[in-house]
Formats: sequence, C-alpha cells, structure tokens
Amino acid sequence: QYLIKIFLTLDHQRLNYFIFFILFYFMISSCTVLYIDVPVKYKPYLLRVKLCVSTYFHVTAVPKLDLHYQTSSENPNIFLLICSAVGFYPPNITLSWDHSLHEVTHSILPDVPTLFHDGTYNISSILHVKTYLWGPGEEIGCVVNHSSLTWPLRKNIMREGDSCSFYTLLLTLYCHFDAP
Repeated sequence: QYLIKIFLTLDHQRLNYFIFFILFYFMISSCTVLYIDVPVKYKPYLLRVKLCVSTYFHVTAVPKLDLHYQTSSENPNIFLLICSAVGFYPPNITLSWDHSLHEVTHSILPDVPTLFHDGTYNISSILHVKTYLWGPGEEIGCVVNHSSLTWPLRKNIMREGDSCSFYTLLLTLYCHFDAP
C-alpha cells in the first residue's frame, strides 16, 4: 500500500505527474491505496480509493489438424477416417465431422485430450464409413474449434481411387457389346 496525498487543481502538469505516478506504481505492485484531499468549497474531504490491477497471461497453442483414412483391419468393407488435433492448449476443444453420409458412427479416442511432455494436448476422432457409402471424389471434412482460433479449422479429404465403380464397369461393358 502506498500513501499519496495530492490536491486536485486544474493544473494539467500536476495531473500528468499524478497519472504517471499511479501508472508507475501499478507496474511494480498489484494494489495501490490512494488518500486524496479534495477541496470542495473550502472544505477538505479525504477520499480513500483502492486501485488494483491484476496481471495475467493468457497462453494458447493453436492445434494442428491431421486427417487421413485407412481400411479397417477387422473389416475390409469399412474405412476408418482419423482426424487428430495435436499441439493445442488449453485442453478444451471440439472435434466434429462434416459429411452427408448415412449409417456412419464415430468415436473420440481418448474421451479427454492427452497431455504431451511439452504441456500441449492432442485428441483424435475416428469415423467408421462403409466402403460402398463413400464414393471416389466425395469429400468428408473434419472441423476443430478451439479458443486459440479466430474461426474453426477445417480439413477435407477425398477417397482415393479411380472414378470407375462396379456399376460404371457394367454399363461400359453393356454399351460395348451392344454397339454395331
């Protein structure tokens, strides 16, 4: 606590010094108590004002997003799309999928983000898609929302492979043999 006694006048130079003095003490302390004598119509009033400043740092780390897919080792008719957010802080984060497919399930592994040795976190979500539901050229997106981001981060993936499906192959064969 610091005791400051000043007389408020219309003198701008004194007021500027006073403001500088207050700012200086805020830099070296968290709270300052001011006792101010204020002359009001020739009667002095003593005001006690306690000014406190809290300093804190808001630390964040922006997540990096990885999205890939692989065929399930347990069922070759299912693709596993894996979306991972890594290197983020604080641990509160939302991972979601953007797609128009039906009959898909997803799981978040683990349920809560995992802490790395550097103090950042990671989390993954797995989308289970039947191979016949996701055709070549169709996009599936993974979206992450985190306090370090100005807007959500998004990554899209397309199924690899040729654009020829079994039905296209049958239609081509039919047209080939039907031609004169």
